[in-house]
Amino acid sequence: MIDNPDAAVPPHRTYIGPAENYELLSARHFMLFFLLGMRERHTFLDFGCGSLRSGRLIMTYLAPDRYCGIDPNRWLIDAAIQQEIGQSLVEIKRPRFAFNSDGTMTSFGISFDFIHAHSVLTHAPPQLSQTFFQQAAKVLTSSGIVLATFLRGDVDYSDSEWVYPGLVSYRLETMQQWAADAGLQLVAIPWPHRKQTYFVAAHQGVNLDLVFDEAWRDYAIKLHPQKNASPQR
Repeated sequence: MIDNPDAAVPPHRTYIGPAENYELLSARHFMLFFLLGMRERHTFLDFGCGSLRSGRLIMTYLAPDRYCGIDPNRWLIDAAIQQEIGQSLVEIKRPRFAFNSDGTMTSFGISFDFIHAHSVLTHAPPQLSQTFFQQAAKVLTSSGIVLATFLRGDVDYSDSEWVYPGLVSYRLETMQQWAADAGLQLVAIPWPHRKQTYFVAAHQGVNLDLVFDEAWRDYAIKLHPQKNASPQR
């Protein structure tokens, strides 16, 4: 019997958060992207992909050449390839990776239907957070969706340093203003998370109500905050 379950968990999993969250968030994120309309033909950018917690399921689902990941820690991706997905899946799906910490998303030379950033803005200083929205607007398709999380608070983090493993908070209004400055709209959605708040962002011309309505119509799951005011769990 293992007294400490985390002791048997490889470091590439525990480095990015509690061990039990690896499989839980992996499944939840795949489910949420599917509800938001992700299909195998779409292009996907996993910003802060880490050890492919979400990427291992999404990459498997997507057609080849559709998944791209960005992370400053190459060792996390290398460990995930070795221990989570295997070289054979890499050869079949042909994912591409970039290694930077400055927020650049344009290095792949393509546009993305979906951009994912789980628990990146929860560690990022204001300048990098604003860069996230500016870069996302550049590479997002006209009908594309950004799904990300942040730690919602009453005050905005104002220092210039990346904070890890600690968390930093921002007001929802600040996130919405930074998105608007980049030409994007942003709404918080009621998807379960222990501490963080999920938001969806898109170009101004996208009718997000229709996106949320389709999830309700087809799967009886309510995503629009005005239609489901239940608190985060």
